Amino acid sequence: MKTRAVVPRGISTARPRSGTRPVEVEEPELGGVRL
Repeated sequence: MKTRAVVPRGISTARPRSGTRPVEVEEPELGGVRL
């Protein structure tokens, strides 16, 4: 099953923060349900 997740990539103290990309949206593949 695929889903969307926001993944943190780093913390920046640079200002303005509008120029940094500390997170990315990815579509990880999840394993099936295990009982």
